[in-house]
Amino acid sequence: MDESNAASEVNWVTAGGVTPVKDQGGCGSCWSFSSTGSLEGAHFVAQGKLESFSEQQLVDCAYGSQFGSYGCNGGSMDGAMIYWETSDAELESVYPYISGTSTSKHSCKYSTASDTDVAVSTKADVTADSVSQLMAAVAQ
Repeated sequence: MDESNAASEVNWVTAGGVTPVKDQGGCGSCWSFSSTGSLEGAHFVAQGKLESFSEQQLVDCAYGSQFGSYGCNGGSMDGAMIYWETSDAELESVYPYISGTSTSKHSCKYSTASDTDVAVSTKADVTADSVSQLMAAVAQ
């Protein structure tokens, strides 16, 4: 994590880089919401355009031991990023969130015809207890 250009203060809400509050409902899919939030922010910084990406795509498609994610039964941001390295993100408007009302497993409905061409090319973890690395990550 490059800490050399870390700003002392960043407000991504006032900058227009944060989507409205979302509701995961009765599903243990917080991992998908934190993952889409991360991708939405990175995409905003890179492209200057705020998009709302699909949590449901991750819940349905980034499923199983290769991703360490099990839909409404928990998952991992690392697994979501691994999934996005090979499958582009879809918009929430195209692939809406439905797991908040039903914790049943849904089949993956990913389609290259409706994806956004937004994928993960690099990722990095913040070292535990490192304030400077966290500040650098938030600034990015």
